[in-house]
Amino acid sequence: MDDVTQFLLDNYMCTEKCPCRDFNETHPSKDYAWLPETTLNLHNRTMENRTNYLPFTWVNDTHKIGFGSFQECYNYWEDLADQGMVDLQDVFDTGDIILFGKGDFFKGPDRSDLYRKGRAPNKRLGRDPGGMYLMYHMED
Repeated sequence: MDDVTQFLLDNYMCTEKCPCRDFNETHPSKDYAWLPETTLNLHNRTMENRTNYLPFTWVNDTHKIGFGSFQECYNYWEDLADQGMVDLQDVFDTGDIILFGKGDFFKGPDRSDLYRKGRAPNKRLGRDPGGMYLMYHMED
């Protein structure tokens, strides 16, 4: 897993922005419950609601919003961004990550890419190697 994928999963998956489904045949909260707190803390997460760590957010089938993967969560927010309701850069703040010295992860295509010239920037995931890797592994 690359740094961007790890950053997005650690900071957004199973949080208020991307709450995780915990119903049907699988209950992922049970899988995470047996992990040592020290392991979770390495990823800035907690199951014991410790201060300075992000708690996991689990939802049941009575909630309107719940996700089984980061891809589902990203698609939800991307749809809202397409409707002009949110800005993806505000939802998924990646300002602390620097990719190959370029900075922002959510950006238009690299203008040096001959296959994209003449097209308008898509304001979505870039075509840099980190972005391509993330898109390939979002369902993991």
